[in-house]
Order: sequence, then C-alpha cells, then structure tokens
Amino acid sequence: MVDSTKLTPMMKQYLEVKERCRDKLLFFRLGDFYEMFFDDALTASRELDLTLTGRAGGNKEKVPMCGVPFHSADTYIERLVHKGYKVAICEQMEDPKAAKGIVKREIIRIVTPGTITLEHAIASKKNNYIACISGKDDDVSAAFIDVTTGECLWAVCLLTEMEDRLFDLLAVYEPSELLYAKLDGAAAGIEKYLASRGMQCTVTAYETDAAVDYEGKCDAYFAPEIMAPARKAAQSIGILLTYVSEVMQSSVSHVTSLQPIDRERHLVLDASSLRHLEITQNVRDGKRQGTLLSVLDKTETAMGGRLLRKWLEAPLLRIQEITARQDGVEELVQREMMRQELGSTLLRIYDFERILTRIETGTVSPKDLVALRESLSVLPAVKCILAQAGAAVLKKAEQKIDEHRAVYDLLCRAVKEEPGAVIRNGGVIREGYSDELDEIRHIAANSHAYLQEMEER
Repeated sequence: MVDSTKLTPMMKQYLEVKERCRDKLLFFRLGDFYEMFFDDALTASRELDLTLTGRAGGNKEKVPMCGVPFHSADTYIERLVHKGYKVAICEQMEDPKAAKGIVKREIIRIVTPGTITLEHAIASKKNNYIACISGKDDDVSAAFIDVTTGECLWAVCLLTEMEDRLFDLLAVYEPSELLYAKLDGAAAGIEKYLASRGMQCTVTAYETDAAVDYEGKCDAYFAPEIMAPARKAAQSIGILLTYVSEVMQSSVSHVTSLQPIDRERHLVLDASSLRHLEITQNVRDGKRQGTLLSVLDKTETAMGGRLLRKWLEAPLLRIQEITARQDGVEELVQREMMRQELGSTLLRIYDFERILTRIETGTVSPKDLVALRESLSVLPAVKCILAQAGAAVLKKAEQKIDEHRAVYDLLCRAVKEEPGAVIRNGGVIREGYSDELDEIRHIAANSHAYLQEMEER
C-alpha cells in the first residue's frame, strides 16, 4: 500500500498524471528516458522484456520502475500498441536545469491501436480502423474511421438485426479498436463475437457525457448534404470524432470522407464467406499468403493496395459499374506499353493519404515532405498517360487528378533536396527561402566572431 503523504514531489506528480490516464500505460519523461512506475512498470517490463528495477519514492519500499530511451520510444510504443495497449506520453515542458522546483510535465500524446499514425506501425496496404457501435431508440449504428487516411464509413440497422447486419462488418473491416455505447445488454454479444472469431481488437465501453452533443459534432465536420443520409448514425460518428480528437489532442479535420456502407451497390460478405473463400486471409493461419488478394495484388502504391482490398471485400452489384470497371481493365491489358508506363510512373508515388494525415496531426517528418514533393512531381505524367485512354473509367480518373502545382512549387523552393532527419534539429529549409531564417543561421554560425567584435568595441 502506497502512503501518498510520504511520496517525493516527483512521484506525487507522476500519480497525479497517472490518475488522468488510468487505462493507459504512462511513459513519464525523466531526462533522456521515458520511465514507467508501479503496475505500469510491471506490465511494460513483461511485454517489452525490459529490466525491472526500483526507485526510491518516499516510502520504505522502492517503487517498481523500468524505462526506455526517449529517442527510440516509438519502437517500444509500437510494440505495446500492437499488443492492444494504450500509451500516454508525458513530456517535460521546461528545461530541468532552468526549472524552479519540480519540472512541469504534461501529457502531449496518446497512442491507441485505432489512432496510431507511426509510419512503420501499420500495414501500408490495409486500413487501420477504429469503430464505434452505439444504440439509440430501436436503432443501432456503426461507424468506422481510419485516422491515417481520413475515411469514415457508417451503417444503421434495427437493434434486433445487430448480430446479422453489423457483426459481419467487424469481420470485413477488422477494426483494431472498438468503442461501444448505449447498448445495455446487447454489449456482451460484441465481445463474445470478437472472441469467437479470434479477432485482435481493443474493446472499450465508452461512457457518454450528457453535456456533449455528439450528433452536433458531426455538423462541424461535414456539410449538411453529406450528413443528411447519415443522420441516424450521427451518434456513433460523433462519439468517434470526439474520442479521436481527445486521444490525438488535435483536430481531426482531415476526416473529410463520409461514406455509407451501401448494400445496394456493394455485396457485403458475411464473416463465414470471407473466411472460406479465402479472399484476404487463408483458412490455415489467417495470413495473406494463398488468398485471392495475394494473387491479384499487383498494385504499385499503398493507396491502390488498400483500394483493391476494399473492392474484393465488398464487390460491386450493379452491372453498369462492373462493366465500366471491366472496360478499364480490358484497355490496360490490351495496351501493354501504356500499362507498363503507367505502372512505372505510379511506382514513384508515396502514400499521399497518410503523409497528409501526419501533416494535419503535426507528426510529419522531413522525409515525408520529400516524399510528398516527389509524388506531386509525378502527377502530370500520370495525367498525360491516362489522357490517352479510351475507357470512361480511366478518363474519369484523369479528370479527377489535381496536380497541386502551388504546393509542389512551395516544397521545391522551401525544402532541401536532402533535409535533416528530424525537424527540430534543423537542416530542412533551403537557404534563400527565408531572409529571417538565413540571418538567424548566420548569427548562430558566427556567434564567436560577433562576441569577439563586441568585446573589442
């Protein structure tokens, strides 16, 4: 039992912060390390194979402790999140040498399975959805958001149809995190279903706040004409938008695509059909090898890979749309030179969707900016190739491509050819782009000479 009255000031601060994130593992910054204490230390040492030590905390017994270097923390965070844990990062907000008393610390980031945006933490050709299922009156709605791409999907059915209509969607979209709210006794069926399918998904019972207008939050994100068809799903969508913005501690204004899970246009396969037809996972070990997806996936971009997966999991139903897609495929098969040129050009395009999300959430790296510049430079060539096509679906694709020349020109003028690896370390912006920055760099590089000159005066 911990006697809080005898704890050191730093340990009291830790417990105050921990109280605000009790369901998360707290990475607490101390110097060059993120430390974990008490039960968090026991969990992290076991899951990450870290050495468990102790730290004097004011009581007779030492406090269990383990830690990871701050510069490699993302690797450890990724491993914990993949195991289903949520992680809160508490950072030092002032220089410890200049601080008077205890160093000010704040939670600056929370990472959960459904909100992780670390580049290497999620599969490039698969969406990473966070889902919400909630009840209202006789209806139940489901919403799925991929924070890395800005997509939001929704569906509604009667509460009595939940197991038949919505549970199959969990098998199709495989959310890594699921919230549920206002379901009363029906909630138990969700966890039972996930367990029966062996699905790895972090499930949370979301406590709604009567003071929060969850449906009203949707109106702040989406235009009325987009929101109108989704009105019955507004509660689930609003809960997700609220949760994601709280967790990521930033606006989620990049979530701009709101689409219904349309059973009139698409065949929504049930979990049994998905499994036995081995469309994206084989029956043997649930992996991709030997599936229809593994045979057909010749996509050159991550975005194309994710789109193909969606097409296979929810095939078209309308003959006109199927025929139009086949016409496009037929032309690319027959025109080998055009197909090869298009493929080699697309190969130079990086993951636009996830780069833009990292820009929106403030986690962008200099490498991302270079990748964005390279990708934008290729778009005119893609348009030129598609402009030669005769199939309507290919012509439509060409017309929808915006080259974003102003953004490309800005990146060319501002970002170095080979910028530094980390933005905070500098070496990203070209000389000549900003007179003010050039002057600061000159002063920093010649500070010794400036001081000597002042002394001579």
